[in-house]
Amino acid sequence: MIELRLTDQELQALVAPRLVARLRKAGFKMGRTEGEFPSSMFVPISLDLVGWCSFTRDADGFWTIQQDETRIAEVVADAHEMHYEAITGRESPRA
Repeated sequence: MIELRLTDQELQALVAPRLVARLRKAGFKMGRTEGEFPSSMFVPISLDLVGWCSFTRDADGFWTIQQDETRIAEVVADAHEMHYEAITGRESPRA
């Protein structure tokens, strides 16, 4: 498994410049007043990655991107789910 961690600022620097340029070209006005809350959005993006992938933001402001080409994490998760269902699906012992 490989992993990459980015801060909010690093991800902002990678994505925002092209999006801001496109918004400006479409006529959006930039620059909020000092008292305004900053605008933010969560946008689904297709990265076309192979295998099992995870893209999460932790409470500490770090983005963690993980990829497992062998899909072992997916197989383990499926096995765990089947195991749980087998345990909860057993009949109670008769008294």
